[in-house]
Amino acid sequence: NQHLLCSAPFINFYFLLLSTNAMDALLNGFSLLFIFELDDYILPLFAGIDIEDKLVINAHDFIMVPPVDEDLSCKQIGPDVPQDVKLYVSIVTEQKVINIYSRESATKYNKTSFVFEGPQTSKFLKTCEDSLQCIQHFQDIHD
Repeated sequence: NQHLLCSAPFINFYFLLLSTNAMDALLNGFSLLFIFELDDYILPLFAGIDIEDKLVINAHDFIMVPPVDEDLSCKQIGPDVPQDVKLYVSIVTEQKVINIYSRESATKYNKTSFVFEGPQTSKFLKTCEDSLQCIQHFQDIHD
C-alpha cells in the first residue's frame, strides 16, 4: 500500500494529462482520490491489538482503584453458576438485576440472579450491556 501511495501523485498527473477538458481532469482526480482512500474506509476503526490494549488498561484501572463497599454491592439469588455449560444472560436495568440461565436439561434451566445496589449500579449495568456482545447481537436480531 505504501508503494502505491507514493506513486499516487505520478498516476494522478498522468491521468490529468490524458484528460481532454477541465471537467474530465477534475472527475479523474476525484475518482483516483476515491480509489486510494477506499481502503481506509473498509478497514475497521481499531486493530485487534488496539482493542486488547484498551481492555488491559481498563482491567488495570479496575484492579488498581480500591473498591468502596458503598459504591456497588451485589447479592446472589439462586444456585451457583455451573462451569462448562451453555449460559444465557439477561440484564434488567430497571430492576438492577442480571439473570444468568444455565441449561440443566433440554427442558429445564436454572436461574441465578444477581441484584445490585449502590450509586454505581446504573453505570455498572450500562457497562455490562455494552460489553456483552451476545446481548448486543440478541438485541440487533429482535429490534
